[in-house]
Amino acid sequence: MRKRLSLVFTICLALFSTTLAQKTNDVPVTVTINDYVDVPDPAGGSQRIPMQVQSDGAGSYKNSKSVISVIQSLGDWELDTGVTIRTPTRKVFIDFSQPIAGSAPGGGNPTAPFVTALVSPRFRAKLSQYGLNMLTIPYGETVLAPMTIGFYYPAGSSDQYRIHNTPGEQSIFPYTETDFVDMTCTGVDANSKCNRWQIMPDGAKGGCVTADCSVKRNVVKLVKVITRGASVTEIDLGDFYMSFAINVTNP
Repeated sequence: MRKRLSLVFTICLALFSTTLAQKTNDVPVTVTINDYVDVPDPAGGSQRIPMQVQSDGAGSYKNSKSVISVIQSLGDWELDTGVTIRTPTRKVFIDFSQPIAGSAPGGGNPTAPFVTALVSPRFRAKLSQYGLNMLTIPYGETVLAPMTIGFYYPAGSSDQYRIHNTPGEQSIFPYTETDFVDMTCTGVDANSKCNRWQIMPDGAKGGCVTADCSVKRNVVKLVKVITRGASVTEIDLGDFYMSFAINVTNP
């Protein structure tokens, strides 16, 4: 019995050490979610385009006890303000006011849990599923990346939802009608290693918001997430148009 307990302890210690090493190798980053984009108009002024993903008005999101804001060891991006946080302090504004008619199962219209609301979501861009790494994107280059935004609504409930930008088959839950996001390296450090990124809609299916296509929108899929033990299923709630403009910097 002692040998068996010792073996179990050794395995648990090894798993803990591996997890700790992965966390230690995570790179803390600062995330700025832009509420709007200003676009010059022909009259010499500017047109303000509101985003469907906006901040809570409390400034940038930094890695802390109440926010996870990191590039993970595999090169994936994570911003979590509430899904795995015990005491959330930050939120994000989500806008479902642009449903795509007939995009729900059976040709029905999309059904979101709200039109607009502040929630405490978890953003994840799992580039490693596609053989990519945020830290190795060359300066000035743009890669196509999957991104999801998960959240509970209402706050404190067990009702979980997820927004998908995951058209590729490498994603765990692929939705081919959605768009990837464009992830661009916009700056490098003294060692020519990427340290600034911009995350925008790719718009391949969603198209352009402005005439010059400087602002695009994605087709995204909204699902309700059902978890029973180790089993996770998603209920299709339909498609929406969404624009967003997110900047990530290290530090």
